[in-house]
Amino acid sequence: MSAQSPFSSVIHQLHPDTASSIKEVREQFHQRCGYYLNRNLHVKTVDGNTYEGIVTAIDSGHLFLSVPAQTADLQSRAYFPPHAPYPGYPPYPPANPGRVILPLVLYELLVVSLL
Repeated sequence: MSAQSPFSSVIHQLHPDTASSIKEVREQFHQRCGYYLNRNLHVKTVDGNTYEGIVTAIDSGHLFLSVPAQTADLQSRAYFPPHAPYPGYPPYPPANPGRVILPLVLYELLVVSLL
């Protein structure tokens, strides 16, 4: 009796052309959005969510947007920058009080515009 791996049957496989298109879009967004670090942007996602905030960083797959902490639908998606001091160092104030960092996946962005 042979043991089967739980990963032996493929449920879904992305078509190579589609994968190539997604990579191309992701690279285009990365190049374009890199010019707008520390700028205010309006972002609309493929799912219809809209956000306004400041671009704090961008990597190969994500746009990191600093948004007000009161923005709806953030508890499960945003992360709060740490404010606790390192041991042996005095406490420091938060870098952006009242704001959180929202990571957005580049290929899910539909519209990005300057404010």
